[in-house]
Amino acid sequence: MPSPSRLPFPRAALVVAAALLVFTSCTFLRSGRTDRVTPSTLVAQPIPTSPVSVPHPDSMRADRGSYFQQQMDWSAGYRTPFVARSFASDVHTTFATLWSRELVEAELIHETGITDLSDDLAERLRTQEVLAYERLVRIRVHMFVNQRAPEAAFSTDLRPPRVNIQLRAANGERYPPIRTRSGGIETYQQTSSSPVMLYRVNDLYFERMVDNTDILDTDDLQLRVRYPANPLEDLYFEWEFTE
Repeated sequence: MPSPSRLPFPRAALVVAAALLVFTSCTFLRSGRTDRVTPSTLVAQPIPTSPVSVPHPDSMRADRGSYFQQQMDWSAGYRTPFVARSFASDVHTTFATLWSRELVEAELIHETGITDLSDDLAERLRTQEVLAYERLVRIRVHMFVNQRAPEAAFSTDLRPPRVNIQLRAANGERYPPIRTRSGGIETYQQTSSSPVMLYRVNDLYFERMVDNTDILDTDDLQLRVRYPANPLEDLYFEWEFTE
């Protein structure tokens, strides 16, 4: 039976809940710093290989740490059933970040600049973002591919039909994304002797409620990125929920 924190809510209840959340977290919104996290601050960080243990995404920890640390906490490094070294170098490695409720809150401060808005506008924006979080599961995939790998640029782009993407819950149910947004390509090279890595950010969105079931009502999630033309490069990212 789902725990109380994971029970699916009707839309009307979500609106009320979101409105209450606005007032209960105004202190949090107004106390955050506005330092932004850029790709350059993330890409060279050591990312644990999945599965990664995290609280349930709906949780709001008392000590959330910095926006940067939160993204690290919710990030899982890739793994494959084969040796696919084209997705990592000595420094840069492909990883995925599961967007949690606390990351939504932090993004409003550090990326949207909600602390600079009027109270009324800040509350309306936050209500909108909380409702979007209740409706969609968002995963950001930071793709790194060795420039010399076959079809390297193709491999960084996760938009269909280039790849087959599924989000799998603990009960075995699988869900395709309803929307994928892919950014432009950048290049990274740690030293002159390091391989040149192509880098692209992909945002994947999944419907949270499917057949009246909350897909986050699970003990773990696994994101599968499959390359039909080259199964040797299939990628997996996994999160295990501790509460």
